[in-house]
Amino acid sequence: LTSCSAFQPVIDVVPSGSLQQGVVFYLGDVFRSHREFTVTGVTVAEKQPDGSRRAVWIAEGAQSLHYITYGAKYPGLEEVRLPLPLKRGNRYEVFVYTSTGAKSLDLFAFQVDENGNVRQVADWRM
Repeated sequence: LTSCSAFQPVIDVVPSGSLQQGVVFYLGDVFRSHREFTVTGVTVAEKQPDGSRRAVWIAEGAQSLHYITYGAKYPGLEEVRLPLPLKRGNRYEVFVYTSTGAKSLDLFAFQVDENGNVRQVADWRM
């Protein structure tokens, strides 16, 4: 017999903030409130005009987090690629790797508008 508590967390990443105040990715669990995740990697990639992606920040390791601030240093995460400046009008994808019993990857997208504010993108393929 299994119980509901056996369900693996389902991560939700909500991008927020601005270029002026800082860009923050809040981590949540779709099925539970107030969930902390062991983040094992973060990659932010900039979508290029030809459809390809260019990594603008990569951090790897392991750190328990409720949120991730773009470009911030965390004791358990080592920067593999130093953060490049985010640009107005560009679209980005955020890959968050977590350790939830099995390695999992979740992908979310955001765009920086002309005012420098971060907006979540519903369809990351666009």
